[in-house]
Amino acid sequence: MENSFSLFSNEKRYGRSNSLSSIYVAPRFFKYPKVITTFHGIDAEYFKKRERQLYWKINYRVSARMSDKIIAVSARLKEEMCKLYKLPQEKIVTIYYGFPKEEISEEKLRYVQNKYEIKDDDVLILCVDGAEERKNIITFIKSVKILLDKYDMKKIKIIITRAGYYKELINSLNLNNYIKLYDWILHEDLKYLYTISKLIVYPSIYEGVGFPVIEGIMHLKPVLISANTAMEEIINEPELTVKEPFNPNKWAESTYKILTDDHLYSKLIAKIKERAKVFSIENMVAQHLKLYREIADDD
Repeated sequence: MENSFSLFSNEKRYGRSNSLSSIYVAPRFFKYPKVITTFHGIDAEYFKKRERQLYWKINYRVSARMSDKIIAVSARLKEEMCKLYKLPQEKIVTIYYGFPKEEISEEKLRYVQNKYEIKDDDVLILCVDGAEERKNIITFIKSVKILLDKYDMKKIKIIITRAGYYKELINSLNLNNYIKLYDWILHEDLKYLYTISKLIVYPSIYEGVGFPVIEGIMHLKPVLISANTAMEEIINEPELTVKEPFNPNKWAESTYKILTDDHLYSKLIAKIKERAKVFSIENMVAQHLKLYREIADDD
């Protein structure tokens, strides 16, 4: 997860020191009575990373062992860690991400729309984070070709972030007029792209939970995901789950159905509004405070 941090707090007046790490790297060289580490995923255990593979695997395992408590960002991640690292269930607490409500300016909305050349009648599909092979972006790109050729969806426009690796594929499929790749998009722009989007697609085959999935939900947008991932417990909706994630025809079929069936789309939006209540910033803060108090009371 980008922009994670570690926080070390010294409580000298109580004669003790505690550590909270939110990036699954617990402190190595200091002795703290209590250590809590948040894990956002353990993808390096299953998939090749673009860099520092061994570094991450070692850090996962050492941090998991030395932490007094672990926060997992999904129930599935908790089960993975218990099984792989042979940890007791009670050592890990599941706490989902929480997001504050975003303030949206109509003036800035129009600015972002112009900046990214999004026409009023474009049907925007947003795909956030294609940085690694497990993100399954190649399958999704191939599905766009099917949407154009089989379903004649000529009004679609796709924006994919952290995706400079796919330029050659885009060129070979003649999709330059429909897919725009960006290495990075600032959050201030991204929140407006979520707002403008008709559909969020996140085809990843492994996530600790799927940060963009929850972002999409909090912007009240349907999010299409891969089956058999932690994202299923977040979405909890069969119509938004692709059962064969490596089959571009299935992505195209689901995308077409969601974008052309108005009744289905309205039903999905209603369900997403209910799911959004789970991921409020207030819920996340309350659960963290409850855990910290329990840890403090154990001293």
